[in-house]
Amino acid sequence: MTFGKVYVVGTPEFTLGFRLAGVKDVIETPPGDTETFEKAIEEIINKGDAALIITTEEEIRKLPKKKKELLEKLTAPILIPISEETINTDALRKRIIEVVGVDLFG
Repeated sequence: MTFGKVYVVGTPEFTLGFRLAGVKDVIETPPGDTETFEKAIEEIINKGDAALIITTEEEIRKLPKKKKELLEKLTAPILIPISEETINTDALRKRIIEVVGVDLFG
């Protein structure tokens, strides 16, 4: 069984911890640049090799309503928006296990 890639999309501050944890597929977007963020998400989806996209709730909230609805309906890749609080706790790991059913970090 092959598992697709895990992508992280967000500001340099958001993505830094993931880079340090060894995530290779990281796309940095300028803070507040919704257009660049939206294009990055579209590119990942169009590649077809992603299993998960991890990003922030804040970035998702800024997207147009129709784009948010489309992302919510996707079965693959699975979008995991996380909050600042989630980043700083074990909640991210638990959230991924809840969504995917597998502990990717353990």
